[in-house]
Amino acid sequence: MRLKKVNKTYHVCFKSDDGTPMEVDTGCADYTEAKAVAWKSKAAELEQVAKVMRLTSDIVSRIVTGKEMTMNLALGRYKVWARNNLTNRTAGSHISYVSKWIKDFNLEKVTPASIEDNMVSGWVNSQGKGDENLKASTRRVRKAALKSFLDYCYNKGWMLTRPADLCRVQMDKMTHQQKETKSHAAMSDEDLKALMKEADAFWKMAIHLASVTGLRLGDVCSLEWACFDGNTVTVWTDKRDKRISVRVPASVINAMCSLPVSDPTYLFPDKRELYLDANRRAGLSVQFKRLCNKAAEKSGRNSLKKKSFHGLRSYYAKNKQAKGVKIETIAKDLGHSSTKTTDVYLNAKP
Repeated sequence: MRLKKVNKTYHVCFKSDDGTPMEVDTGCADYTEAKAVAWKSKAAELEQVAKVMRLTSDIVSRIVTGKEMTMNLALGRYKVWARNNLTNRTAGSHISYVSKWIKDFNLEKVTPASIEDNMVSGWVNSQGKGDENLKASTRRVRKAALKSFLDYCYNKGWMLTRPADLCRVQMDKMTHQQKETKSHAAMSDEDLKALMKEADAFWKMAIHLASVTGLRLGDVCSLEWACFDGNTVTVWTDKRDKRISVRVPASVINAMCSLPVSDPTYLFPDKRELYLDANRRAGLSVQFKRLCNKAAEKSGRNSLKKKSFHGLRSYYAKNKQAKGVKIETIAKDLGHSSTKTTDVYLNAKP
């Protein structure tokens, strides 16, 4: 409540129970007198009552909605929110993990308000069948997915606590192998030659691009013509939305010029569509695995059967290091926040 002089008298300004601004003339030209009149009218108290009533109404509405909400319904709404607010990769990962958690704990019909921290910790740190060899990194991703979902439920008012905040990844219960970061098998020059002999047009371009830029497979699939400017390629990687800008050799530009233009925006529209579909994305890895197996059989390089497209990032990092490039620069090219991550690529075994 406040007093405002309008013409020659003071008006009491307040808000009604629905939040609408209101004014009432006190009929007093003197401020002190108007203040006394307003106080006697209990205008300030009435305004506070209106605020409390609105707050109470909101709380009751949330409680009632929370009682009607089930985990299945909450997950359905979270899916829409995640796909609109998270990257495709993150949204797909979070939705997949949350769906599995709800199914594993038979939580489909319970309310979000009934979720306790032990339900979160029990799944994140599960040592049950199929989970006993899970890496620490995978458990962290599990926790991040559940935290994102449960925080969403909390902000919607369907639960009064944040149970995922009390969960920690129990490193002391894991083996050394589980704690260690997964190593990447680096590609070699001989591997690239063997792959190039068996690859189709897309995979030849993808392998060549990754070997000279360090780009991930997803970034290659999503490349736009506008990403190239002279001898530089710039992408906003879907891994934490980082901007990466790398110089590309003339061989890449020449190879691009020979590509058939089937889309005005994207280099590989079909592969991009496949990559953006969380349910079909794994098909790209399967295609590359088949290519590796075929190249291994034809060339006799059996080690290729154990390698993935990610090995080309290690190939790029090692080549840059051999040329005297500083690790900080290599980390920047690969989109790493820490050189410790880059060390994993530089130390990858061939």
